[in-house]
Amino acid sequence: MLIETLKAYDEHTEKSTLGKLDVKLSSFIKKGDKYYFVSKLSNNFSFQPKYDVHIPKLTANKLSFILSKIINETCSNPTIDVALNENELKNYEEIILKQIKSLNIETLSEGVYPDFISFLKQEPSKEYAVNKNKKGTAIGFINAKNWPVVERLFGYVENGTAFRLTPVGFLEMKKDEKVFFVISSKNALSTQVSEGMIAGSLIGGVVGGAVAGAIDSKDSQSSRMQKIYIDSLTGAYIFD
Repeated sequence: MLIETLKAYDEHTEKSTLGKLDVKLSSFIKKGDKYYFVSKLSNNFSFQPKYDVHIPKLTANKLSFILSKIINETCSNPTIDVALNENELKNYEEIILKQIKSLNIETLSEGVYPDFISFLKQEPSKEYAVNKNKKGTAIGFINAKNWPVVERLFGYVENGTAFRLTPVGFLEMKKDEKVFFVISSKNALSTQVSEGMIAGSLIGGVVGGAVAGAIDSKDSQSSRMQKIYIDSLTGAYIFD
């Protein structure tokens, strides 16, 4: 595991002082004398003394949660097939990004991508196809037997354009300076909804009431439509 950032500090405001915690961890699998990237987690937390009376305990709990999560992902996630020497780990992102196919080719390969790694490698699956309604709108995926796919797949590429499955349906993925992004809101993409809810809303051709209700918010900043960038190594959304 590579600790890139681990910093606890105070941030002074006009009315009070906030406790801050910045964390960025990356994990690798070692095969022989080479290292292969698996996962990374980056987050920052704020604690208000007025409301958070046990800040040291809260900080320890946050760190414990992050460590547990990255250990779990390291054991379960696939690796990116770019071999790194130990002395290259400090610059691993720069090295890997230069070799990721989806970022460095002019035209993306057509087809359905079960997960983010298959999209990075540009290796679409022949086991799935896009399911469209009579209006030509993508409403999900079907398997080789023409049965609807319930499990959540990553997305697809059609006519050179990538589309990602999200809680609000398929969104076009665009590229800005070799970084992919979608146009959406933080609330919509950070909503915790089940695969069944997503599948149901897509088959209906619209965002279902349960999903729409889940993303409704009075927080105008979080609901604002904007560029939401996608982490080029993990596929996670980057919320500023």
